Amino acid sequence: MENTLIIRLSLAGAFFLLAGCTTPNQAGSDADKVIEGTRRACSFVPTATSILAILNVPGAPAADKLVQKICEQVGRSAMVESSGVGDQITVEVDGKEISGVLTKK
Repeated sequence: MENTLIIRLSLAGAFFLLAGCTTPNQAGSDADKVIEGTRRACSFVPTATSILAILNVPGAPAADKLVQKICEQVGRSAMVESSGVGDQITVEVDGKEISGVLTKK
């Protein structure tokens, strides 16, 4: 009887530990990586909402690949040439709009 209780408590503990590693926390962490990565790589800070829209799509690229894709589109955008630090622009990546603010390098 005591062994059954110990096994049940161990399983319950393992379940709660694994529940802490689920997708919502990971998506938030990945979004932060993308936001910080694009800020450093190409002086563009996308909104968390637009990043989460891409990350929640099945088959979404890893954070470092998403940073590259966003920066490529920011670099190609004609709006960047006519925009300055603090201006908001929107680019399209994988069929999703990514809105954000241009920052200083």
